[in-house]
Amino acid sequence: MACRKAVIIFANDGKSYQHGDGMITSKNIKKIAQNNFSGRTLKIPFTEDNLEQELQKYDPQMGDFNQQFVKNNYDIAKNIQIILTIYQKASQEKALAYDKKQVDFIAQGFQEILAYEKLIYRYRPFGQLISRRLKDEIKDNLA
Repeated sequence: MACRKAVIIFANDGKSYQHGDGMITSKNIKKIAQNNFSGRTLKIPFTEDNLEQELQKYDPQMGDFNQQFVKNNYDIAKNIQIILTIYQKASQEKALAYDKKQVDFIAQGFQEILAYEKLIYRYRPFGQLISRRLKDEIKDNLA
């Protein structure tokens, strides 16, 4: 999804798990996301006919939609900032339920993860991993 691709979720482990959520669309993406895109939401049986029906739902615009959904909902930098804010609030409260040292330690860990995430995108050889357009977008967002 993050790579601007349309996605079909079907799994077949050869045993009991032979279903999925089918084609991710703008109509079902939020519902499917509730179960982490695992194939457990719609539970469409994995058959040749169902796969063919799901392929009929293909829309070339879904790639762009999927990428934007991922950016809006799963951006590591944004989510770590949200978690840091929660931990910083918790560390300032005087309630006995919080151990300030533990909260500060966890917050420091999240800050380190965020710093590493920024380093990965700045110093990894972009040419082999992602398109020029996405590289420029990432640089602009991290600057």
